[in-house]
Amino acid sequence: MNGRWVRAGAAGAAAAACLPVSGCTVVEGAVTGVSRSADGTAMVAVAVCTGSIDAAVFYDPVVGDASTVGWRHEGAVTDFAMWPLAGDRGWKLDKPLPALEPGHRYGVYAATHDDTNSGTHVEFTVQDLKALAVGQVRYRLDGSDSPVTASVASFRAHACDSMR
Repeated sequence: MNGRWVRAGAAGAAAAACLPVSGCTVVEGAVTGVSRSADGTAMVAVAVCTGSIDAAVFYDPVVGDASTVGWRHEGAVTDFAMWPLAGDRGWKLDKPLPALEPGHRYGVYAATHDDTNSGTHVEFTVQDLKALAVGQVRYRLDGSDSPVTASVASFRAHACDSMR
């Protein structure tokens, strides 16, 4: 793992840990969710509320930084992005994702390589992904620990409402 991902992982963990505390240095300007495509592929969905993102981080909350896997996107995303958890041409992984194990919790959040913006994190299990209907997104509203589920259209239209 290169230094950028260690920083991104630490910044995201710090942002997640200091949500209720004022004075955090990494702005949360995006909402991150997980979804499922028509063929069952696990997807990442991000609604950018302010600024931009050009990365995202997958993590195992039990293992911590050693489990971090990052995606990199060439160019800034300023509105909405959705890509397979396994990555694609637009969202390249820095290393392969581990096999997702039933009953185990994982997390994901949007980020930037220069630590100027971050997204809310969402945790999920394989069962959570399977429970999503095609076209639904599981995400966490800003300031809430409880995930919500909405259609992709509703996520795109309203995910940033709690950040305004």
